[in-house]
Amino acid sequence: MLHARKDYNRRIQDKECVIPEDEPVFLLRGQDKHAPNLLEVYAHRVQRNPDHDKVLVANTLAQAEAMKKWQEEHGSSEPDMNPEDALYPADKELSETETSAEESEESEDENEEE
Repeated sequence: MLHARKDYNRRIQDKECVIPEDEPVFLLRGQDKHAPNLLEVYAHRVQRNPDHDKVLVANTLAQAEAMKKWQEEHGSSEPDMNPEDALYPADKELSETETSAEESEESEDENEEE
């Protein structure tokens, strides 16, 4: 399992070796102020498929709610990464095209929720 953070690659392991060593994964922490919303967006996207996994969706939404509750009790923060822990170089900002695509996806998801 391959995290984008080298420190996570050292600390967070798949003890049962179910996830291939070179498969990219991404971890969102409860303290990340954006994490609950991202989980909700993900669940809603999964729901677009008529044959979606209802257990996955229900648990993803429940995890988002658990994160919100945790944040109410403990606070939240902007995510960050020590450059020395970055697996991929961050030598450029998001291009205008990438930023527009990201904003378009967010807008699309907000419209679905209404």
